[in-house]
Amino acid sequence: MRSARAAFAWGEQPFADLPGVLAEVGIDPALAVEADNPDRDIDIKNSMTDATAALGDGGAEPSIPILAIIEGPRRTGFHGPLLSGPVPDINAGEIWDAFITLARVSSVCELSRPRPAQPMTDAA
Repeated sequence: MRSARAAFAWGEQPFADLPGVLAEVGIDPALAVEADNPDRDIDIKNSMTDATAALGDGGAEPSIPILAIIEGPRRTGFHGPLLSGPVPDINAGEIWDAFITLARVSSVCELSRPRPAQPMTDAA
């Protein structure tokens, strides 16, 4: 099986073998059956409602993905993040910590830069 990251890079359906993808990243493959469980839809809808509220766009249609950071009563939302490829030189926790820091600064409202012409992948 090609990794989920490689499948995505090659334009294949990355979750055609969802149990295999879950196993590859150390998650119980038996959980794959939950992907089609309609009882989970309400959880997703509620989460999206909370994330959209954290954006504070006054009802504007949000773009996806949304990163919603909720610390006590403070709710901060960001459009994104969009990563153009794997981030091998930095710990994912450092990226998360940077977003938390930005979320705590109420005057930060947007952060963007041009996208590369093609996604960067390490898939061959």
